[in-house]
Amino acid sequence: MPRLGETLIRLGYCSAEQVQEGLAAQVVYGARLGTNLIELGHIDLDRLARGLARRARMPAALAGHFERRDLAIQAKVPADLASKMFAVPLGKLAHDAARIAVAVRDRLTEHARGELAFFLDVDAEQIVEAVAPELRLYYHLELAYQIPRANRFLRVDRDRSGVMSVPIAPPSVEDSDVDGQVWTADAPVSYPSLPPVPSNGPTSDIEPAALDYQTAPMVDDETGRARRRFVPELGGSQTLARIAVRARSLEAGLVPATEGERAPPRNHDDLVRTIRRATTRERVAELVVGALAEHPSVEAVVLLVVRQQIAIGWKGYCADGATAIESLAIALGGGGTIARCYQTSMVTAQPGGESADQVDAATWALLGGRAPEWLIAAPIGIGEHTVCVLYGHGADDCSDAIRDEFALLADAAGTAFGRMIRAAQR
Repeated sequence: MPRLGETLIRLGYCSAEQVQEGLAAQVVYGARLGTNLIELGHIDLDRLARGLARRARMPAALAGHFERRDLAIQAKVPADLASKMFAVPLGKLAHDAARIAVAVRDRLTEHARGELAFFLDVDAEQIVEAVAPELRLYYHLELAYQIPRANRFLRVDRDRSGVMSVPIAPPSVEDSDVDGQVWTADAPVSYPSLPPVPSNGPTSDIEPAALDYQTAPMVDDETGRARRRFVPELGGSQTLARIAVRARSLEAGLVPATEGERAPPRNHDDLVRTIRRATTRERVAELVVGALAEHPSVEAVVLLVVRQQIAIGWKGYCADGATAIESLAIALGGGGTIARCYQTSMVTAQPGGESADQVDAATWALLGGRAPEWLIAAPIGIGEHTVCVLYGHGADDCSDAIRDEFALLADAAGTAFGRMIRAAQR
């Protein structure tokens, strides 16, 4: 199967430079390439759906299909099953009422099709899978089944799409710094053009005209506007409020190392080198969070990704297990240790206890556990841009060794991200 970026370029939906920018954004912000291309404004959801369909040789689930979704059929599928399969039923086909269209992110396994067919009261062969972008599926899983989206998939504010810019890794960031392969400045690859795609996208047996099912409301509130949710901030202009907490263990939030990365670091210097050499953002998070979680004085550690003026929780650990990492969002224009770290681009340490800033107090309250004695935030930068913040708090005194450890690991993570972005931008 061709890569999505190659397919979008061949279809004329994106340029090679836009795909490279999307890949670079993916290093920092995660999610799939298509999501980053949408947030960068390089493609819209329907064109992305058509690109995904061409790549996977599947029908595309477009906006019109979701607007005419069958509410009764959606209600047959339990929310936990829809969430597990990342699938949203759409409705019966007009030319074959025995078949039901289901929007999916990836092809369903045979077992998954059987489970879904059981609740839809059809045979597995009567399910027509249509591919849709993950952003659209997250929205409709929330709309149909009240499954809340993580902050990563919410808009940051009402005026921008989410990703403001992608940092450019400086020339000094090279793989030679960590004894790896040196990236070469090859010109972008050019791809041959495919036959032109009709304006209505590839042929699909679930085009809007072929769907014949109960029509759902086109809008979701009395004002006539579609429902939108934005990242709930701590420390913004709004009154501080408790964010919904979703339990998440350290192990559940991290991915295993790749084949060449499985050997555990032998010592501290080896740990730093391993972080700098990491080839995925998930591996960077695993190493940084795991190293600090082993420190006896550290009771919580969080990696936050900076999107515009908000730091959004990504990965982390809390000693008592009551983590709310993905629900954490800190306004970077206000107060608190994390905001001050971002504003100064320097490692920032603050005392805990009763004298702590209101935003800091709300942060550790969301993470759970007792009130800490100290808080630290270290910027993770690429060039002049702070792309992430490494936050932690704990008991006892905040020694210089702990402060230095946060600074050193943040610097190593910045080198790794810079290498990966530099690779994507070439």
